[in-house]
Amino acid sequence: MRLSTESNERFSQARTFNCNYGGAEFNVAAGLSGYGINSEYVTRLPENELGENALFELRKLKVQNSNILRGGERLGIYFFGDRFRIKRKQGYL
Repeated sequence: MRLSTESNERFSQARTFNCNYGGAEFNVAAGLSGYGINSEYVTRLPENELGENALFELRKLKVQNSNILRGGERLGIYFFGDRFRIKRKQGYL
């Protein structure tokens, strides 16, 4: 799960965050599915609302998820702030 700020706020300034489910493997499976290629995501998700939301996103993207284990209380999380995005106008790719 990725939390990100809006505009150019730092995390210390933000009072709200956008939440997106993703990560390298999740994104690859979703991308393949988007091209009509059968893909499956294998992981372990907690049995709580965060786990349910992640499953919902996978189903929405038509990614196979029948081998996902459920259990535990944690879900991986990472943070992404707008101020770290690469700006093309500065000459970066």
